[in-house]
Amino acid sequence: MWLTRGFVLSLMADDAVLIPVASQPSVSFSMTTEYKQSLGISDLELAQPNAKLTPGVNLLALQFSGSRTCPAERFVRLRREFGDQVETIEIDSASGNPHQISPMAYAVLTVHFVDSPEYPT
Repeated sequence: MWLTRGFVLSLMADDAVLIPVASQPSVSFSMTTEYKQSLGISDLELAQPNAKLTPGVNLLALQFSGSRTCPAERFVRLRREFGDQVETIEIDSASGNPHQISPMAYAVLTVHFVDSPEYPT
């Protein structure tokens, strides 16, 4: 979601979207508290009835724990906005993690993806 920002969230209400997935949902330059919590769509868009998930459909959100492009505050906001309709998966990228994932890792499904059953991506 690095390039798409809130695009995934905007598309959730579309019938063609079966399972929305936000991988490392990022908004550039997450330096302030406001940007760290930003979902990439306005509060007005988020408040629209069609911005919420349809019953039985969950949002899947993925991130590395040490990502500076997708800070922990963003996942806190996702859980606050979508409650039990969001499944967040945070992959340990702290120094000394068991899979030796770089603390700078950010792209869960692309650059830092490892196709192995023993690896957490």
